[in-house]
Amino acid sequence: GLSGEEGKYLVGLIGAFKVYESPGVKDGLDQEATPLFLLSLAAGSMPPGQGGGGLVPSIAVALAMHSDSHTALLQRAVPLVGDESWAQYKAAVWVSSSEELRRYCEALGRKLYQRARDPWEAALFFVLARKTSALSQLFKAHDDAKVASFLLRDFASCEHSRLAARKNAFSLMGKHKFGGAAAFFILGGSVKEAVHL
Repeated sequence: GLSGEEGKYLVGLIGAFKVYESPGVKDGLDQEATPLFLLSLAAGSMPPGQGGGGLVPSIAVALAMHSDSHTALLQRAVPLVGDESWAQYKAAVWVSSSEELRRYCEALGRKLYQRARDPWEAALFFVLARKTSALSQLFKAHDDAKVASFLLRDFASCEHSRLAARKNAFSLMGKHKFGGAAAFFILGGSVKEAVHL
């Protein structure tokens, strides 16, 4: 027989097939995108530690890299599973358009902000989307003028601003604000440190 975890995953997979067969859901998804869609729904239907929480096989991600329906996959699969599950899709690997990935990161950042009402929760995604002015406005709305002003600096051409961003990233790490620290490492041009968080 099946273990309890296997049974829950099977139920999640059956539920994923039901969603997939719903009108309009599979429209625009090619055969390379379908495994990621189904397995993401199955894994996303279970809590972490019980087969869910982002356990999508790498083969599904590899197939999605060859898909021509990245936009449809982002539009359909991601909202159905949940916003915070973006990592399970490894979208940075299979989305071929950097502009499409930026739009996705911005939308995810907005949803995370709306849910938590904390700009630090969304900072990484706004920085990845290159929307630091929008992030600055969020901090300004939360009466954090110092961070709002800092985010308006020119990090692309000013080494002094990049150095300040890296220093702030280390400070944020000490405060256990790891998403914010990763965002500031990226602003500071230290992508390697952001990835290692």
